[in-house]
Amino acid sequence: MYLFKMAFRNIWRNKRRTLITATSIMFAALLTISLTSIETGMWEKMLNSMVEQTTGHIQLQTEDYFDEPVLDHAFSLSKETTQKLLEDPAVLQVNPRLQNFVLSSFEERTRPVLITGVYPQREAAMTGLDEKIIAGEYLTDEPCSGILVGEGIFNRMGLNLGDSLVFIGQGYRGAFAVGMMPVKGVLKFPLSEMNNQLVFTNMADASELFQAYGQYTGVLLMLGSMRGMKAATPRINQLLQDYQGLRAYEWPELMPELIQAKEVDEASTLLTMYILYLVVSFGIFGTLLMLLNERKREMGVLLSIGMKRAHIMLMVWMEFMLMAVLGLVVAMALSYILLSYLTNNPISLGESMQEAFDQFGMEAVLTATLNPYIFLRELMTVSVIVTLLSLYSLWKILRMNPLQAMRS
Repeated sequence: MYLFKMAFRNIWRNKRRTLITATSIMFAALLTISLTSIETGMWEKMLNSMVEQTTGHIQLQTEDYFDEPVLDHAFSLSKETTQKLLEDPAVLQVNPRLQNFVLSSFEERTRPVLITGVYPQREAAMTGLDEKIIAGEYLTDEPCSGILVGEGIFNRMGLNLGDSLVFIGQGYRGAFAVGMMPVKGVLKFPLSEMNNQLVFTNMADASELFQAYGQYTGVLLMLGSMRGMKAATPRINQLLQDYQGLRAYEWPELMPELIQAKEVDEASTLLTMYILYLVVSFGIFGTLLMLLNERKREMGVLLSIGMKRAHIMLMVWMEFMLMAVLGLVVAMALSYILLSYLTNNPISLGESMQEAFDQFGMEAVLTATLNPYIFLRELMTVSVIVTLLSLYSLWKILRMNPLQAMRS
């Protein structure tokens, strides 16, 4: 305890040096915590949006469909199994889909589209599909309910509400899929690719078109949170053991390109952090050299009166840690205030940035996350840097000759 008291008093013997060192650490920590939190918050927002719209936290597919997504690899799921899935404590929603690519035609225009058969109420509850309608009405469960088309398809095909699209393609097990459905509504998605490609109809009409009665290409499962995904997947696979080839896929398995993009982005941020801390480390090391030169005689006196080298080394290390902690505490307090505001009040980046954000399926806003791990990692990083830099001073103290030091 006396070593801590001595270290605390020593750092205030030269207030200017202590404040300069702590301030440099504060700015570095404030910048890295803020950058990491904002980046993490933006990715979380984007991933949540993509997961809700496309894959769910977990999706049931056959292994053949995962390797080759064609309608012939669809599967059936009993009501009993569906009920057991809903009874799992982690599962909030179960949303089956039937998807297949076909060629659509209106007058002299043709376009490939992805028809998705859904249960309208389940789809609305999970993805908010009904909230994306900009014209027309939402689907019902009744047969011949019509279709909802993306805004891009609607405009490029020159459609009006009530016009009928003709579909031609291959159905289930070689059946010929031909049908004509009226346009009931127009959808607008954040992603232009989705606007230009997606067509939704109810499950009854999709099953009739593809001759795939009671078949699904995927069943989306939404959980209470992503954190429960790892624990829930084995339980769900256990429920599916009676279905040959059917298994639960977690969303990272279904969107590997997005995960790779996230890793690349995080790596670039990490590189920026390392460069920043490298610059700050030179300043800390300079402070360390000045401290050793100024207090060499003092340390020589302490050694000559019997103070152990290990105690002097520990005291010097504590001095640097106290300066680092001072800068970190201020940085964490400031970053917490800033990030709390961004988390609760995302800042709009304007319409000019919305087009760039559309490709990621998210709103153009600046947001953040208050993840305790980010703050803990910053504390560990600074502690390691200070400890490594202190090794030089510890080595000098270990080799110090008391007589020479007192004469300096």
